Amino acid sequence: MLAACCSTKAGKRSHKLNMRILLTNHFPFHGSGTGTYVRDLATMLSSLGHEVRALIVDCAAGGRSSTMLAHREDPCMTTRIVCRVDDRDADLDFDFPCFTAHPYSQNTFGCLSNAQMSAYVAVTSNKLRWVVESFGPDIVHCQHIWLQASALEGLPVPFVISAQGTDLMGYAAYPQFRGSARRAAVRAGRILAASEYIRERVVETFTGLEDKVETVLSAIDTALYESAHGSREVILKQLGLPVSAGPLVAFVGKLVRFKGPDLMIEAARIYGRADHDICTVLCGDGPLRPSLENSVQEMKRGKIWFLGDRQICDRAALLHLADVLVIPSRMEPFGLVALEAMASGTPVLATRAGGLCEIVNDRIGGLIEPDSPHSLARGVLRAISEGWKASKGRAAKEYVRNRHNGNAWVAKLEKVYRNVIEART
Repeated sequence: MLAACCSTKAGKRSHKLNMRILLTNHFPFHGSGTGTYVRDLATMLSSLGHEVRALIVDCAAGGRSSTMLAHREDPCMTTRIVCRVDDRDADLDFDFPCFTAHPYSQNTFGCLSNAQMSAYVAVTSNKLRWVVESFGPDIVHCQHIWLQASALEGLPVPFVISAQGTDLMGYAAYPQFRGSARRAAVRAGRILAASEYIRERVVETFTGLEDKVETVLSAIDTALYESAHGSREVILKQLGLPVSAGPLVAFVGKLVRFKGPDLMIEAARIYGRADHDICTVLCGDGPLRPSLENSVQEMKRGKIWFLGDRQICDRAALLHLADVLVIPSRMEPFGLVALEAMASGTPVLATRAGGLCEIVNDRIGGLIEPDSPHSLARGVLRAISEGWKASKGRAAKEYVRNRHNGNAWVAKLEKVYRNVIEART
């Protein structure tokens, strides 16, 4: 192997540079933590001289003609499995399936009919085979212990899988896919867990594979979050918020139950009574949005805004401006948005749920018990009254730079790739 791995302009082989790496994801680059993971990883690997391609599922315009279309925001050359309802030019004429929900789709793997499932598997296998044969990757890095990884069966290329946590939710919820997921896990060269919490769940779920599972804490490309975003007034106008807004409490994420946005609304009802100046901003979309908006209308008090799904530049601006980011999740495999907030110099108030305990502490934010709007409200009032933004913001930035450094993260992944390639050879 290492055929393409390491070719230089002089035609020599270097064991350090120019691996050909294919990244795959069941979702678009935008709208989920996994999309952010793949986008940032592609960007950083490319900057180090590796040849990177991506295979993603998307609803982007262009149909089959977009197979190798490099959209302006793409971090690398990208092949898309295009899903769009009632579009004969798309690869699949239904919304792409998710484990829980996505801003672009509320379809789930459990909602697929037998015919849709067969079509999804067939298109995935065909596109993956085409990319592998045309690009000739030295290694494939799949996101999720799921269908894309299982579709590599029979292809002569080593692969690793990042378990992101939502795939384990899918494994529990949709038993019809467990056989494929298990085969993928068995064949993978390594299974990488984004947190220790996920590693433990993978070991519990896929018994007998503990020796190939390791934790590689996720990181982010901090450049966008550390850069200047304009004055407070400029950002408020950019986001469509009143320039007279008081302290900002932000929620950024999918509006689904396990993320706890309903707890955010209930907490806002409570802390709004104590401090009428606090403004609550929910950035994201999902199936709970209509009911949440109805709840806000019935409250008759509090300053709560729904921004909907926003592009990364708007999310970064909101995180930069917010006094505190709140993550009220009932369960959270990792919580990449916590790193984005901290890189912006914004402290994080999170629940002791899943992997959040591994990345949030009292020095850079605070932890509360899950499923308790009263604890959440008290935490918000404390963060505002104690001025966490001023007292903990700098430490939060340093924490991300030191513990979730993108260069260190990519170096670990490079080492994993080379070990798996060599073992396969």
